[in-house]
Amino acid sequence: MQRRPGPRHAGGRGRGADAAAQDCDLPDIDFCALARGQGCDAVRVDDAHALHGVLRDALAATRPTLVEVEVA
Repeated sequence: MQRRPGPRHAGGRGRGADAAAQDCDLPDIDFCALARGQGCDAVRVDDAHALHGVLRDALAATRPTLVEVEVA
């Protein structure tokens, strides 16, 4: 598990130099199915070359559109 600095709070006070937020692994959630279940359009992108076109279409859509981008 990789550690990251803790979040900053108003006034610039952090949680301390050695405090760290912990990452968590999410289960395999089908966010596109969840979005569609709420009446939104949804597209999953796993190819960087397709991302530009998908984003263009999503921004031009008249309905809310979830664009899930796989990064790894």
